[in-house]
Amino acid sequence: YIDEANERGISVLKLLIERNIALEVNSQGPHKEPMPGNWVLDIYKGLGGKLITLGSDAHLPDYLFFNFDKCISLLKKCGFDGIYYFVHHNKSAGGYIYENKM
Repeated sequence: YIDEANERGISVLKLLIERNIALEVNSQGPHKEPMPGNWVLDIYKGLGGKLITLGSDAHLPDYLFFNFDKCISLLKKCGFDGIYYFVHHNKSAGGYIYENKM
């Protein structure tokens, strides 16, 4: 099942790239690591993926940007140049727009 799951995951990553859809790295809130992990990000980058957004599972205002520093560190280690953000469904390149708040 692991091979089949990996193939399906890679198919999804390829589809994101083909359709110019961003992959979200989610900060996961307190006491958790960002998801997806570096192995998925490495595969995505290797396939030609570039569009990354950041998200959080913030259920309280205090957690809105929680662990974004970990997300940015992970993205840098995986060789990504920055993140994208969307305003009214329009994509904008932002570099590491959160970096000045770390």
